[in-house]
Amino acid sequence: MERVPKNVKDFYQQTAQKIFDVKNSIVDLIKDPFIIYIHSNENFLKEIEILLSQLNELKNSVKPLKDVDPQISSKFTPKMKKGYRVARRIARSQKIIVEAIEKAKVDRKTKEILEISKRQDIPERLKKYLIQSSILYFLGLYESSITMIGRATEFILKEFFKRNKVQFEDGMTLGELIGIYEKNFGRDKVQKHILEVNKIDRNISSHDDQRIITKKDADHMRTAIMVILHDLLNIDLNLKIED
Repeated sequence: MERVPKNVKDFYQQTAQKIFDVKNSIVDLIKDPFIIYIHSNENFLKEIEILLSQLNELKNSVKPLKDVDPQISSKFTPKMKKGYRVARRIARSQKIIVEAIEKAKVDRKTKEILEISKRQDIPERLKKYLIQSSILYFLGLYESSITMIGRATEFILKEFFKRNKVQFEDGMTLGELIGIYEKNFGRDKVQKHILEVNKIDRNISSHDDQRIITKKDADHMRTAIMVILHDLLNIDLNLKIED
């Protein structure tokens, strides 16, 4: 391959390559909201893809202004000329959105939510708690994510008690359910994780607690719920711990 002169390479990197780099950064930045929206609105993908298809068809009808019939373009007002050029740019800028959506579809976060929603061995109510917890975690809303893990833990304990014919009342708090677990199954490694979930969940709901819940707390709780699911309901679920 013929060697490219340094000044040519520098020029390319300072022009075209910079545009590609900025475009990639934009795609990575806006794909995460698409991930969340894909799973909060089941019609989103269909609707956005229809609109993007329409935009793609329209872009071919918007020629460069110099190629438009002079009998038409000469009658444009200055505002119309400006609007026409802007419309042409808009029609050709949709690639970034398309790329972001395509990247969102195959992102690890999307795969996690889809995996939970498609699992046949996870009860529907538990799916709701787990999916909401994952979405909130990906949004950085760690307190709310942990609250959903607390609800999931309550559900898991109740389901575990049903399977083992242990008596409980449906309206019991997580703390009361933990008491039943300890009485019937003793203090084991699973209870350690249940107690950790309960502790942080109570800290969040306590009005006089000023502790700031961090990503590290949320990561710890995601690990705890994976252990609880596996050991009590025999459900293996791999939740993403973000870097």
